[in-house]
This record gives sequence, structure tokens and C-alpha cells, in this order.
Amino acid sequence: MPFMAKNAVFRKLAEISDITALSKEEHEKYDESIKILRDNYATFKFAIKEGHDKGRAEGQTKEKKQIAQNMLKEGMAVSLICKMTGLDEQEVLKLKDE
Repeated sequence: MPFMAKNAVFRKLAEISDITALSKEEHEKYDESIKILRDNYATFKFAIKEGHDKGRAEGQTKEKKQIAQNMLKEGMAVSLICKMTGLDEQEVLKLKDE
């Protein structure tokens, strides 16, 4: 005896999931719900990636500032620090005052 014939729940699921049996209106609703689901998933994936990218950029900036502070403590010139870290002069001078 086939598996679905043994269990009424799975028979019902098979009936429900048979999209070929849907009316035109039901099929349109189904297609729209699938589109919404896919759009939501894509939005979620984009937001996660954007959050990771932002966090990575913030971490890199923090690291550059820490390196610049260490270079300042060693007495290195502000212009050299800017060149080596990519930070602008105002950022480095602000770190110097901290």
C-alpha cells in the first residue's frame, strides 16, 4: 500500500499541494504569495549582507584609528600616518587630541 494511502494527513497535503488543480483565481493568488515570499527572502538576504558589510567597514575604520593612535604614540608625522592608514588629516589630529 503506498505511503500516502496509509496516512490521511499526507493525502490531504498532496491534494492541497497539487497546484495544477487550482482554479485560475487560486493560481493567481498562489503565484502572488510565492512572489511575496521570494521578495521577502531577497530583502532579508540583502539586509543581512548590508549589515555584514557595514559592520566590516566599521571594524576596519576602528582598526585604522587604533593603528594611527599607535603611530602617533611613536612620534610619527601626521602626514605619514594619513598616507599609511588612509585616514584624513582631521581624523588623525582628532586622535592626537584624545
